[in-house]
Amino acid sequence: TITASGMSVTGAVKQVRIAVWNKEKGQSNLVWYTAQNDGTGKWKVDVPIKNHKAAGMYSADVYVYNNAGQPIYAGGTSFEVSDISGGEVSVENQDVNTGKFDILITGIKAKAGIEQVRVPIWSKSDGSDIYWYLASKNSDGTYVAHVNIANHDYNYGKYSIDVYGITSTEIKKYLGGTTGQINVPKTAVTVVTDEKETKYTLKLDNVNIVGGIKEIKAAIWSNTNKQKDLAWYEVQKQSDSSWSMNIPISDYKVSGTYYVDVYAVNSKGKSVYIGGTKFDVSGITAKSVEVENKQENGNFDVVIKDVVSKSGIDNIRVAVWSNSDASDLYWYTATKNQENNYVANVDIANHNYNFGKFYID
Repeated sequence: TITASGMSVTGAVKQVRIAVWNKEKGQSNLVWYTAQNDGTGKWKVDVPIKNHKAAGMYSADVYVYNNAGQPIYAGGTSFEVSDISGGEVSVENQDVNTGKFDILITGIKAKAGIEQVRVPIWSKSDGSDIYWYLASKNSDGTYVAHVNIANHDYNYGKYSIDVYGITSTEIKKYLGGTTGQINVPKTAVTVVTDEKETKYTLKLDNVNIVGGIKEIKAAIWSNTNKQKDLAWYEVQKQSDSSWSMNIPISDYKVSGTYYVDVYAVNSKGKSVYIGGTKFDVSGITAKSVEVENKQENGNFDVVIKDVVSKSGIDNIRVAVWSNSDASDLYWYTATKNQENNYVANVDIANHNYNFGKFYID
């Protein structure tokens, strides 16, 4: 309340008006108020701080209007409006399984009283998923906002958090900020195979994506071909709530290390990386490749000894040539003999009856 007294002008006081503004904002929020005479020679007016919405120092200039309607500056004063103080912001109760966490705000004080605590939260760099939460007051005077990933397009990752306090006089103040994290629930990703490595199965356990799963896809590729053979497969849900699929190794036709990346597509159609693994496929080994049974007509045998393959041998093929440009190359299919070795019978008739050095793969 502003009170002006002891004022006199020629022709009596017709009206008293008081200009009030916040010094920090200049006169951009200047408001004129008309004072009322209380009958004792004092002129009073209540200044609603809601009209200015600012804390800090205020200026008030008093003007007296005579019967002719002329304003006369009668003096001025200043006063201070307290701001919001305190406000510690922390993240509590993070739950990756539900995609929720709490924002706890403590130590907020304001002489005018706290009307609201509002908390804007977003995860995307452009802020397109921003959501404003209204914090509720606890019995101990703290405030809490309950964050739900469903309000942010089910985005996983880092969240930015700002906190604003608003008094009953509509003074708004930034109280601080922090970051939160909603991580993808850990999925167990494994590849199992039988003893003979004839069947490889990708298995997913503990799959939990907030908002539901539309489908799960797996990207699989061999280290040998450096992702040139990468292929996508759909993983199927099983009756025990696990997910699995058979990996068609025959589509890749190489041994060595394989890599698997798994993505879940949520109800919004967004792909979420849920884990990966790697596994090995054994190759074929042989103790030696030797030339035996050389004959006078130029024919000879290629003997592949102690051939080992966990998945079994379908066939062994032997490329043989003598010309430097390999123009006489011929493919032989080796047969298994009684000693469990594989033999290819080379006939020089298949090589233009060439004599000399032969190359064998």
